[in-house]
Amino acid sequence: MSQPDRPSAAFSLSLIGGILGLIAGLFLSLTMWLAILGVYIIVVNLVILVGAIMLYQDPNSTRTWGIVVLVMSILSAVNIIGLIGGILAITWKPKQPTSTVSSNSSGTIFGTGRRVCPQCGRILNVDVKFCPHCGYDFRKFQSSTTHY
Repeated sequence: MSQPDRPSAAFSLSLIGGILGLIAGLFLSLTMWLAILGVYIIVVNLVILVGAIMLYQDPNSTRTWGIVVLVMSILSAVNIIGLIGGILAITWKPKQPTSTVSSNSSGTIFGTGRRVCPQCGRILNVDVKFCPHCGYDFRKFQSSTTHY
């Protein structure tokens, strides 16, 4: 079983940004004058860390968690790495699966009753004479090939 495609760059940058922001918040909270700001930055960066972990755990909701990371990075006012991670998560698209079926010269996919149009790549029934999408004429292969 193959591992699902994950937004690893968005996850990594969001995680690093959240950790660095958390460290900055801890240092700010140690100073007497900036303690409230430090606590605020700690809370915001904890949410960024949760968003980064959820990006990795649930690749189907990367847009939602990318928006969370992006908004929290903007609210932290200093988290450029998290900002980039959020943008990458929002724009991330999983890889398209590759087909592992084999076909003969007429485009017939063995054992399925389907074939691939060699001109436009659409999957069609074996019994069609013309591709309804591009008009490709399958009749020129009927006399020379056997359908499976």
